[in-house]
Amino acid sequence: MMNEADDILEWHRVEGAVLGSLALGATVLFCGPILAAIAFVGFKRDPVLEIVFAVLAGICVVVGPAYAILKLARSLGEEAWLSARKDGVVFERNGKALRMAWDDLERVEHEPPTTLVFRRREGEAFVLHERFATIEVAELGKRLEDLRRKASFGLLPK
Repeated sequence: MMNEADDILEWHRVEGAVLGSLALGATVLFCGPILAAIAFVGFKRDPVLEIVFAVLAGICVVVGPAYAILKLARSLGEEAWLSARKDGVVFERNGKALRMAWDDLERVEHEPPTTLVFRRREGEAFVLHERFATIEVAELGKRLEDLRRKASFGLLPK
């Protein structure tokens, strides 16, 4: 007996804002030691500025990693994915799914930098502006178009 997972040909998770979160968190963290050096070397004769810069350094050391962790948890907590199945393409985000049968699709196009356009035979095109974690959007567009063509000739596995 076959289950639903046997029908999936490709599966790709939408990539969250991982790099931006890490870069900003690392930048804020990096400012901590710099501010500490300024406090203890540059202002050793002025205790008020030394304390102000030391407190700012401590805040940066705490806030930078906390920001990165919270943003990563938020972006990785979002469930969004695209799967190419034997019967069509499914895009799901947080429990809501859009299913497009291969027969309903006229073509799949890529528009730089991160847009996939699913042209339907009837109705409006479905436009997807996403980056995917395991594949470039241009390559994914080519693969989906190839699967659509194979499906139109009945060449997909049964």
